[in-house]
Amino acid sequence: MKVPIALLVGLLAVLPAASVPSQGPKHSSVVEKAFRAGGSVRLDLSAGEYVIRGTPDDTIRLRWHTRTSEDAARVQADVVVDGQSASVRTGGPKDGFSVEIDLPSRTNINLSLSAGDLKVRGLQGNKDISVWAGDVLLEVGSPDQYRKVDASVRLGDLTMQPFGLDNTGGVFRSRSWSGSGEYTIKAALFAGDLKLVR
Repeated sequence: MKVPIALLVGLLAVLPAASVPSQGPKHSSVVEKAFRAGGSVRLDLSAGEYVIRGTPDDTIRLRWHTRTSEDAARVQADVVVDGQSASVRTGGPKDGFSVEIDLPSRTNINLSLSAGDLKVRGLQGNKDISVWAGDVLLEVGSPDQYRKVDASVRLGDLTMQPFGLDNTGGVFRSRSWSGSGEYTIKAALFAGDLKLVR
């Protein structure tokens, strides 16, 4: 038996709205500001999972993600640029908050993170990093570009293989290295694992 087209259209019109899939609320957002390579960026980061990346673009781009719309409403993400200096600040839920921050590949960073996992890669410049608790992975590139490297862990493991230093673990671990390059690294972690890799 053939069903008239008019009847089909009428049935579709009265179907409950719940039967149509919805995309749901947005749990992520992007903050973007122009910023030229060669500058310095201060990053004050709340607890979360962070990836800091160097890119060819003259831009600071911050992307954040949360698990729920309720958590998204609690996020604060701010990028302020003043000439060759910039500041990045974040605030968000204590759980399920992840952030990706893209910077020009040639940028000096001064970073403070309360707690969480941090990965830094693809950046050429001075690096001053302080983390209270979590795991830190710092990709340093060629050791030849560095003049001074200082790294310390109060409780956890310290790895500095690119600089020819043996791994250490335990309590109050600190290592230093000197070279003939241009840049410096200062990395301090209270509790967790700190790895400097090439």
